[in-house]
Amino acid sequence: MAFSRLAKIVLGLKSVKKFRVQAYDIEDRIREDSVADQLVARQSETVPILALILTALGKCAVRELPKSHLGQAASYACNQ
Repeated sequence: MAFSRLAKIVLGLKSVKKFRVQAYDIEDRIREDSVADQLVARQSETVPILALILTALGKCAVRELPKSHLGQAASYACNQ
């Protein structure tokens, strides 16, 4: 349940939306590749995007009140 709440909150963050679109574009582009090529592409292209998302969540966790739903979700995501 906490993860689904986190996913909804993360998908709603404006700073994260552009990174999410980039990640989906990579997935669309590599859909027809072999499994090994998909793994290489994900590790080389998607991992930096996930690092940017984690940075955005870290900034959100500092900015929001720790007891608010958004603050709790961002803190949870940063601690995973």
